[in-house]
Amino acid sequence: MKDTECIRRLKTEDIVTVCRFVNDNWTSVYQGYVNPSLLTEDGCRQRAMHLKEDFQSKRLSEYVYTANNQAAGLLSCGPTEEKDYKDAFEIWRIYIASAYQGRGIGSQLLKFAEDAAIEQGYSEILIWAFKNNRHALSFYMKHGYRI
Repeated sequence: MKDTECIRRLKTEDIVTVCRFVNDNWTSVYQGYVNPSLLTEDGCRQRAMHLKEDFQSKRLSEYVYTANNQAAGLLSCGPTEEKDYKDAFEIWRIYIASAYQGRGIGSQLLKFAEDAAIEQGYSEILIWAFKNNRHALSFYMKHGYRI
């Protein structure tokens, strides 16, 4: 039976997989411009713990892109906490497992978040990215976002 790729709500059984590929992204992408302690084994363990707590808090809407019956991408979105943009919708996280990068999954998750923002009545979307993360900046600019 062929798995249908889809975007659905994050489930408890997705969390270990999601934490793994978020940490993999951190250690491969953020080398050289974040505190090196954040990329160590202990830093990754702490990040996974904070992600699990954040997922359980239901503070944000959490979605996964599934492929081959497992989570291959993560989208976290919801109202911003930025005082200067208090009426904005924020895309907090988009991470794609390395084996699935370059397949348009990030674009699908971004579009899904944009549609959610519109459905919820937002007219402004906010995304934060490290200025050294040229790949992310290029991705967002390609989709019409500006610095």
